[in-house]
Parts: sequence; C-alpha cells; structure tokens
Amino acid sequence: MEAFQYLDDLWAAGMLETIEKNTWHLPFSIYQTLDQEDLAEAAPVLGIPHPAPLPFRVKSKFQVGHTSFDMEVEYDHPEQGTVRVSKESYRDGVIYHGKDNILPLDKKNQELLDAVSEPFDTQSLEGRMEHLAKVRHAALASGAEMDPYLTREIYDFHDTADLDFQMVAPDEIILEPKLRDGVDGEPGSTISEKDIRHVTTHPGNNGVRRRRVLDKGLRDTLKELPPEMKITGSDVPKFLTNPEQVVPEGLDLSLFSERVKGIRTKVYNSKPYIQVQRSDEEGWFEGIPGVKLEDWSPQDTEDNGAASSPDESERNLSPETLKMLAQKAKETGDDFVLHEGNWIRVDLDEVDTFESLTDPLEQGEGETLKIPPGAILDIYENLETLDYVHEHVFRDEKTEIHGIPQPESLKAQLYPYQLEGYRWMNDLGGCSRGGLLADDMGLGKTIQVISHMLYLKEKAIEATHLVVVPKSLLENWKREISKFSDGVLICHIYDGPGRVFSRSLIDQVDVIVITYDTLRRDQAVLASHDWHLVVCDEAQYAKNPTTQRTCAVKALKANHRLALSGTPVENGLIEFWCIMDFVQPGLLGSWKEFRTNYERPIVTSEPDDSQVHVDRLLGQINGYYKRRMKKEVMKDLPPCEMVYREVGMSDQQFEMYKEIAGEAKSGGKGAALVGIQRMMMVCAHPTAIYTDGDSGNRHLQVSPKLKETCEIIRTIQKQDEKVIIFSDYKKIQKVLQKTIQKEFGISADIINGEVNANRQDIIDYFSDKEGFNVLILGHQVAGVGLNIVSANHVIHYTRPWNPAKERQATDRAYRIGQTRPVTVYYPVVTHPEFSTVEKKLDDLLRSKQDLAENVLRPTSEAEVKKKDLFECLDFE
Repeated sequence: MEAFQYLDDLWAAGMLETIEKNTWHLPFSIYQTLDQEDLAEAAPVLGIPHPAPLPFRVKSKFQVGHTSFDMEVEYDHPEQGTVRVSKESYRDGVIYHGKDNILPLDKKNQELLDAVSEPFDTQSLEGRMEHLAKVRHAALASGAEMDPYLTREIYDFHDTADLDFQMVAPDEIILEPKLRDGVDGEPGSTISEKDIRHVTTHPGNNGVRRRRVLDKGLRDTLKELPPEMKITGSDVPKFLTNPEQVVPEGLDLSLFSERVKGIRTKVYNSKPYIQVQRSDEEGWFEGIPGVKLEDWSPQDTEDNGAASSPDESERNLSPETLKMLAQKAKETGDDFVLHEGNWIRVDLDEVDTFESLTDPLEQGEGETLKIPPGAILDIYENLETLDYVHEHVFRDEKTEIHGIPQPESLKAQLYPYQLEGYRWMNDLGGCSRGGLLADDMGLGKTIQVISHMLYLKEKAIEATHLVVVPKSLLENWKREISKFSDGVLICHIYDGPGRVFSRSLIDQVDVIVITYDTLRRDQAVLASHDWHLVVCDEAQYAKNPTTQRTCAVKALKANHRLALSGTPVENGLIEFWCIMDFVQPGLLGSWKEFRTNYERPIVTSEPDDSQVHVDRLLGQINGYYKRRMKKEVMKDLPPCEMVYREVGMSDQQFEMYKEIAGEAKSGGKGAALVGIQRMMMVCAHPTAIYTDGDSGNRHLQVSPKLKETCEIIRTIQKQDEKVIIFSDYKKIQKVLQKTIQKEFGISADIINGEVNANRQDIIDYFSDKEGFNVLILGHQVAGVGLNIVSANHVIHYTRPWNPAKERQATDRAYRIGQTRPVTVYYPVVTHPEFSTVEKKLDDLLRSKQDLAENVLRPTSEAEVKKKDLFECLDFE
C-alpha cells in the first residue's frame, strides 16, 4: 500500500502517466524532477534504484587549440570494467547498460554529463574554450577527477555580471559592470569597455594558466551598454526609474537598490488633476486645478502587504509651471525635464487632456473652476485629493427591480439572502453603480454574480463581462458558470502564453475570466474595451492603490463594477478604501480624506467610540456594500462544534524542546524567533526537526499528539465519515500520510503549494468516494477556491498564526451545501509544569477570534506574532 501512496503523490504532482486501469508508466525523468530526499524515501518502496554519486573521470582529447578538441567521461563498473559514457547511453538522468539495466545519477553527475554532451562550435577557438570552461565548472562541482591537462587549465567562466554605477551629476551616470568571483577563486572585477574580450589569460606557477572566459551572450550584452559606459541627459531618470529602459537585459541589477539610496537627485511624475467638490451653487461642482508630483525614485522598502503612505515625498507644481515644463518637453522630444535639480516626467497627452478639461470651464471664485454635472473627468488615483468622482455617486434614482424572481435559466435555487444579493446587483447595474459584496466565506458570492449575469442575458443585454481572479480560481469560475448556467453563458479563460485578445473573441463569449497578473501585463488592450460588468473576485488582490495591478483594475471601463471579498481588510483600512474606490470612485472621498474622517478614528479610538465611527462609515456606504455572516443568514446550517484536546509530550519531545529553548534563549532575537518555530515543529512531531529512520508505531510513541489524532480519526472512521487535516509543515504532512496509511489502510492525498495540476481532481475523488476518507491540506492553499462539504470533520493538527486564516480553512467544510453537523478538533500539546508554545498560541488565537470576525478591522491585527511567544522560552 505504501507504494500506491507514492504513486498517488507522483500522480498529484503530474509526474505519473496512466496507461490503463491499475497500470502506470513511471518515466526516468523523475530522477531529474524529484529532489534527493524524496528519491531516497521513494526508491526502496517503489523498487527503483536510488541515485548515488559516481567517481567520474573527465579526460581531454587533444588540447583546446586543436579543432578536434573534446572531452569525455568514464567510470569503473564492477562487472564491465572501465565504461565510457556516450551520448546514446545517457538520457533522462540515467545511464543505460542495456534495456533492463540502468544506473540513475545524482544531480551533480547529471549536470556534468549535460555539460559534456552539450553541442559546441568545434571550429572556433572561443567555442572550444567556452566548452572547456563549462565542463570544468561542472566537474569541480561534482567532485570528478580530471586529467593533468584539465587540472592545469583553470577556467573562470562568466555568463552574467552585476551592474554598479556612480552618479557624477544629475544628468550623468557612469556605469560599472562587475564580474563576480570565479569558480576557482578568482576575485571579481570591474570590466571596462576596452576589456570586453572573450578570453583573458594570466600565466601562473607550475605551468598553470588561469583564463577568464566571457560567455558570448554576456559579451553581446556588455557591448550594448552606452558608449564610454555613460548615461546622460533624459536617459538618467529613465535609468533610475526603470534601468532596463536604458541598459540591456542580462545584467544582474541586485546592487541597484542599494546604490540609489544615496542619490539625492529625485525623479518625479507630474500628475495634473481637478479636485472635485460640491459647490454651494445648486447644480454645479467646484474644481480646483493642481499638479501633484509623485516620487518615482527607486526606494529600498519592504513589501509587507501594506501600501506605503501616500503623502511621502509629496510635492506640488502650479498648472502654469506644468505648462512651461510641457513646452520644454515638446522642444526636446523627451518626456523628462530637468527642473531645479530634479527630473520631472511630463506626459504630454495628460497635459493636453488637462488643458482640454480646464480651458472651457468658467472661472469661479478664487482659483476654482465651475464644473457642470456630468462633465467627463479623467480618472486619477484619488489619493491626496479627490481627483475623480463617479458621476452617479450623488444621484438618488432607484430602479424598481427589487421583487424580481431569480433567472429562469439558473440551474439552482437561491437562498433568500442570495436572492437579495442578486437583486441588489441588478439594482446597482440599473443605476450604473458599483458595489462590494463582502459575504462571509462559504455563502456563495460566485452564484450571486452568475445569477446577475443570467438576468442580463435574459434581458437581451448582449454584452461581454470580465471577471478578474487569482490564478487558482480560473478553472473554478469556468466550472461554476458551466454548472449554474448549463451552457447559457459561454465562458472563456484568457490566460497562458498563446492568448490572443480580439474582437472576434469578445463577440463569441459572454464572460472572459483572467488573472490579476494577466490583466496587469495586457492592460493596454483590455482597458480599451467597454465591458458591461467587471468583477474582481478576491478583491483584496488589488488592495494597494499604488501597484500596477491595482492601477490596471481601476483603468478598466465598465457599465458597473463588482468586488467580491470575504476579507477586504488585511493590513489596513486603505485596502477597504482602495476596493471601494474601484467599485464607486469618489464615494469615500480621497484616501487623505478617508484617513482623517474614518481610518484614524476607527483605529485609535476606544472600542465603544470606534464602533460609532464604524457605524458612520457603514452609513456612508449603505447601498454600495453588503456583508452577511453565516450565523446570521444560514439558520438551517448544521451546528459547528469546536473540540479542544490537550495532550502531553513524550520524553523525546521534552528533551528536544528543552534543548532548543535553551539555545534560543542564549542567543539574540533572531535565535529566539527561530527557536519558537522549531519548538512548534517539535510539538507537531520530532521528525519535523530530526529524522532517525524509524517508522510505523514509533511515530505514535514519540508523539502523543499524533496518537490522539489517530484516535479522533478512528472515531470518524467508525461513523463512516470524512475528515480534513490541516498542517502547513510539509514534513508533518508526510508523517500524517504515512501514519494514516499504516493505521487505517488508506492513501490520504496531500494538497499544498506544490500540487496544482490535479488539485480539483483530488478534491473530486475525495468527495465522490463513499464513506470514510482523509484529505491533508495546508492552510495556505485553503483560503480561496475550495469547496469540500463532503467532509464534516476538520482537524487543525498544527495552527496558523492568524485566526482568520484558520476560520477560512474550516470554512472549506462548513459552508453552503453542508448537511451534517461539523466538528472541528484542536489537539494541543501541553505540559503540567509550564505553558508550551502550542498552549500559548491556542490561548492567543482564542482571544483574537472576535477581532478576526470584524471585517473593518485589519485581519493582520489578529495575527499572533512570534514575539508574543517569547515568554515560552523561560521555563525550568
């Protein structure tokens, strides 16, 4: 049975070819795809030979100056003596000694043979030298023996270079391409324009010659650098904002961010805007023209998921100064203009649009302009000022469609709250408004959108809709559309390298589903089309107002927009504002106004006062925002019981735990952080830290937690029901899988970040199988897109650090379609004399449950930090 488990894992990873029922083909390519640790475990079980390093010898044929120069590899075979490896005998990571006799190789040996067998230009001295350098590099890495000639010929082969630079003036930069240390210890060096040669030779002692060899691709790249290695004029800001605009691809720019921190010359993007606000004069708006400067200078910041503060490095220009800079840009033909020691980017199209908007407007009081209702304004980011207000924000009209039935073509019966959401979407669409549906996980946001699309189809609105999703939900959306519309809605997934966007495609389909990243890459063509409905599922993926992904989403043209997210606030309320600014620009004002009016009062006030501000915010977005919780609307949903099981430590666990805690306590903060993580892993199972080769019942003896978990599973087995087990540690997932195989005789599939190709097939197989079954998941893959209501038991074997993430994982089973009571188990390792890290984490997660359920509080606030567990290092 263990062999079947490994075969099942290989199938899940897409590495097993099915020939017929109960017959599979295991390609030799697994020796190239599996890592050494997995092969070491799988080989004896599957009965395949395990790769081991071979004592290869590399021999040269003639010297590198001869056109017949080549190299070959040989080794000693116990039966066949000295064997020379030929191109015919080596492929797919193995050496063939006949049809039924193979010799699998480890990765280093494979790389050596790949280098030796790689074709090269035998008629070119440079080609032969380059080949020798590559083979010698691989031979050194594999520990192969080399003949005397190859031993004396020391080659340092370079196929990439770092790019450093010095800024000598605001309009001049000197480039310094640098070679890294050679494989034989040659120190890296700066290479000049005159020194871009294929081979440089340095004679040494005892006949040794050290040669520096530059790959042809690297030489061609270096030759494409600007003359004299200088960047001047308007190329300077282009280089600072996007170096690949000026220098060729193929150079490592990792030093770039470190260097630019010390540069004082800044690069700004000019952003003309019209700040729009209501005027006291009825029927008019006031517009205050201005020019914001966005700091485009490279910055060394950490991307922790939160948006940077919009008012950092904020500067402004007058409209008059912008016109003067625009005139200079027209004269020079460059979009960057040097102004007061800094570079200003001027978009002439934006300036023309800005002038075309402002010139016809009547002058108001002071610097204001009088803007008539319905005037078309360009869409800007609404960060510091309310640059753009959707023209429907201040309208009060309603459409009388609240009582409409669900679409006749919908192949499902909507729950009452879903029917309400469907009518709400129709109401928004009738007014060309947008909305955020923030229903709790598992309440069916997707089917409400599909119902709305079917309503539009039945009303003969022949228009194409665009759905933007994370990549993991592409197939899920297509599947759900097909299931609930039964072919009435034609769906197309626009993704992959061969994608083609055309008018004929739009005319043939009702719904196009794309990923956020595809939208970012293809935004120019996608933003040019007039979509009827744009839907952003898991809208928190476009939560940062300054990223290209978010800008691409907001640039889309649509009759109305919908955002779907059960967690619209993860790191800060700027994310909630950003999503609402997508669905209904201007409703919450600019980010600066929202921060003053709502975010700061909500975050900094005491709980009672904070709720007052939350209620005020909810009142402002009433009609544009809808959120329902399962406990409020799913009265018929079966009960969900939480069961906490405390278990002790084994002696081996305690000794390991104590040793790790001592090492962590004696080290610094970094050692403490690592120690906490290792202590968590030991509580899960000792093999997460050390592998002693034991298996079977030994797994249960050293881990009472695993033994208790098996008792829980045994109870579930007697009830003939299904269970999902969650753990984010891949080694623990394997321990669970092997133990379940031995104790219950079933093969439990694993879905983690490595399984993508067959994920839905695995879930379908798990769900369709009658009776008892077990599925092992990582919390990180359970946040979106999984519906597993066939299981009514959940075990959180190890815990995530955020209660919201844990609840999302539980909601894979506790959601619409669940007909049986759900039991959620939490086995927690404890000790009678001190609080373990698992017990402390459990206490913290329970204390943060209410905070995790508050949708207008960042879920990150509920996340447990490792420093919260530092006190667990202090125990006797």
